[in-house]
Amino acid sequence: METRQLEITVDGEPTRTIPAEFIAVPFGRGAPIGRAGDGTLYAGFSTEGPGLESALLKSVDGGKTWEEKRLDWWEFFD
Repeated sequence: METRQLEITVDGEPTRTIPAEFIAVPFGRGAPIGRAGDGTLYAGFSTEGPGLESALLKSVDGGKTWEEKRLDWWEFFD
């Protein structure tokens, strides 16, 4: 984990800077991340491996650890 300064902007203009902890995210490209009402984080990633595959990830500890479920899109082809 690494602590850096995160710049907060409004309409593209910097308003302030706050300290933030950055945690390495799992493999892949693209990282849409959402937080559920109970605080659980969910993220979706496209894999770089063979075939058309993605992964759905879940974290219940603020992103420190992740549970992974691989999704093979050919299963949903129809």
